Amino acid sequence: MTAMTRPSGADSARYDLVKNPIYQIDLTTASTGKVVAQTKRRVRWRFGFSNAAALADGGTGTEARGEEHEVILIWSLTSGKRLVMMDGKEVHFSMGKPTA
Repeated sequence: MTAMTRPSGADSARYDLVKNPIYQIDLTTASTGKVVAQTKRRVRWRFGFSNAAALADGGTGTEARGEEHEVILIWSLTSGKRLVMMDGKEVHFSMGKPTA
């Protein structure tokens, strides 16, 4: 599934935001450069899709938690390298400074 396409079939019901609202678990940011910390950024998002069956049964809080994911962005300001990982798997890598 890419950012430009919408899920279809079984996945469209699985990611129906009316039935399965998204919830945020955590967001952290850190400057992680080896020599100068401000030269590299690491951003970590943790979120989940609620459990539709638990919500339909009146569940709330932790009992309504469902499928959870983690997205990590690692960005070097000096070299221009960018890495995006989702659930521990690389989904994007690029090099070079963006042109203005």
